Amino acid sequence: MAICKNGIARVRIYAPNGKDSKLFSDVLNTFEGDRDLALKAYAYLSSSKFAEVGQINKLDKNGEPLFNEVMDLLSNKFGTYDSPKRITRDTGKKKEYNFKAYSNDEVDRNDVRRARDIVAQKKSLLSETYKQISVARLNNDLRGVYELHKKTSSIKRNIENIESRMDAVAMSRIAFIDLRNASNALKKNKLLSRDIIYAKSLVNTWLEAVETYFPESPNSNYILYGEGDTSLDVSDNFFGFSDIEGEARKLKRTIEALERKFINAELSKEVDRDINIHEEFQNQRDYTGVHAHTMSINRTNNVMFQSVSNINFRLMAEAKDEFRDFEESFDLLLKQTIPELKKMSNSPNPYDILREKHRDSKQTGNLIRQFRPEYDDAAAIEFKNAIDGGTMEDWKDYYKWFDKNNILLDWRVIFRDRKDSDGNLIYDGKKFTKHDEDKLKREIVELIGKTEYDRMYRLAEKNLEEFEMTRELTRDDIYNNPKTTKEEKDKIFDNWNKVYSPYYYADVVDNNVPFVSDETTIPAKGHAYTTVIPRKYIKGSVVETGWHNEDFDKIRNNSIVYEFYNNMLDTLHELNNILQKNISRTLKDNSIPNLRQSVMDAWFSDGAKGAKKEIMNRLIKAMTAENSSDLAFAEVDPYTHEIKKNLTINLVKQNNERINKIYTQKLIEYELKEGSATTEKKREFKKEAVDEVVKDKSFDLGEIMKVYFLTTKMYAKKAQIEDLV
Repeated sequence: MAICKNGIARVRIYAPNGKDSKLFSDVLNTFEGDRDLALKAYAYLSSSKFAEVGQINKLDKNGEPLFNEVMDLLSNKFGTYDSPKRITRDTGKKKEYNFKAYSNDEVDRNDVRRARDIVAQKKSLLSETYKQISVARLNNDLRGVYELHKKTSSIKRNIENIESRMDAVAMSRIAFIDLRNASNALKKNKLLSRDIIYAKSLVNTWLEAVETYFPESPNSNYILYGEGDTSLDVSDNFFGFSDIEGEARKLKRTIEALERKFINAELSKEVDRDINIHEEFQNQRDYTGVHAHTMSINRTNNVMFQSVSNINFRLMAEAKDEFRDFEESFDLLLKQTIPELKKMSNSPNPYDILREKHRDSKQTGNLIRQFRPEYDDAAAIEFKNAIDGGTMEDWKDYYKWFDKNNILLDWRVIFRDRKDSDGNLIYDGKKFTKHDEDKLKREIVELIGKTEYDRMYRLAEKNLEEFEMTRELTRDDIYNNPKTTKEEKDKIFDNWNKVYSPYYYADVVDNNVPFVSDETTIPAKGHAYTTVIPRKYIKGSVVETGWHNEDFDKIRNNSIVYEFYNNMLDTLHELNNILQKNISRTLKDNSIPNLRQSVMDAWFSDGAKGAKKEIMNRLIKAMTAENSSDLAFAEVDPYTHEIKKNLTINLVKQNNERINKIYTQKLIEYELKEGSATTEKKREFKKEAVDEVVKDKSFDLGEIMKVYFLTTKMYAKKAQIEDLV
């Protein structure tokens, strides 16, 4: 592949092979071996009236060499070329041609425009994949969650690569990787509908890209017009976009057949008879683009539409049944708790005592915990100092602070005998006994109570299952790589464990030494699975850490209020776990769903029944109507251009945009008067900004929990609907 030098013309044309190689050879000889110019000439000759290029050295009727006419064609197309070529042929004439296709600024604009559109399509695919994670988590499909997370990581890398190298070469390589991934997804023994959705999105993205930005010559399969990088030569083993398009269309046909199979099977369940999707949609050729949210219960003239509506409303009915059971038990608990809360509260809002506040009474907007929010600030500062310093000594200081101020729910102790599927111990380091386990449990229970310990243990068991699945699949990926030796595989897997295993994370805390690879200090990431409890007293001392929240003791000492508090935490954890990872990872266990008081007042103006009806109407509208809703946002399918609506979980958004706006305003005002703000001052402004924003956040916990429960369950059901259809 050859390109005009210096990245000027930015035209990528692929040298032909087979029957056309002689034709290209003639062109190359005519241009005295100048491969760049020959490729351009070949492109125009093969797609114009000069298709019979065997006549290239013959004079035309005006006696002018044909090649000069070709050069004129090129000149008209490309403008001037910054390196003049003197051409002499039969007539002995000399002529200068300059081919400068576009200004560099224009090339950059075209690259950015093209890349931006493809990135937008990739981000749409990322959003769809996150929704599939919600379905997998709802069904406790840990393997599915792991596989989907691998896909999201791959898509994110794609986006980064495109944004960093916005040219045809980089995107061609990514296109072939995508199509290979799509093909592999369709070859799975146990094919799921989410695999079809993933493959279809990849294929459609690149079909759209090829058709929009890289139109082929109508007379050649080897030519591509479009801007691109100039670093590759014809000798490179590189495929043209025509190959990409051909592979994508082949995969698309496979996907359509699989889609019909899945839809046929699902709809057959609904209508109690075998149906053929081709026959049902013989007059509706866009059947592969049908989505549940475009369905209306009134469109009953077609069995397909009616069946999709049946699925839609059946799942919504399931969500309502689940909500009804939750509401009944939660109302009973509220009836017992509200009188107790009123006795304990000094505010008109009985839930006020459950608010989390700093020592200076500024709010966080979250539910109170046993430990003050100042602990979070201190932990973040210590970790940032270690990251910024980056040396072994900086990390030693961090882990020393961590060990003195925290108790770890140590997996080496509580899960000490766990083995993998091959019967090998997951952790074979420091040895612990049942006595060590009992001692650790007593220490934690004494600090936080048995109820909270039991909740933490249940969470640890769930995290252990997820880690074991991740570890097993990672090990399979490493050891199935034919390009590495057994010794290399062992080293790679050992290094992975040292970074990501919560067992090795506990080793790091004990030893105050992080993992080092290739002389690079790597912070242990096993904390992602680990539960950490702030200490009341510095380890080995009677000096208080300052993290204990005395206000929480009032709640724990009232059995009714404490039961309500624990019920809320368990429910929040269950609901947060349904959400996709990109949402749930931003939430703390005590995060309260975010709903403005004015909205709550409007929804509940007719009482709880009226609010439930309002919520259901909005959710149903978001799932079935064409018109927009404030509970939904619209996306455009990059291939079909169909409007796709997605239910958003606005209730868990943490108001970062509003908070940052207030914070920035405070910071600018301060620095205009006083100069640069210290880190401590910036933290103070951030705390004030959060406090201002959460003041208009509803804290009617009873009604908020109902809204959040119904919305989250409906979100999960909607994800199931889109997976089916």
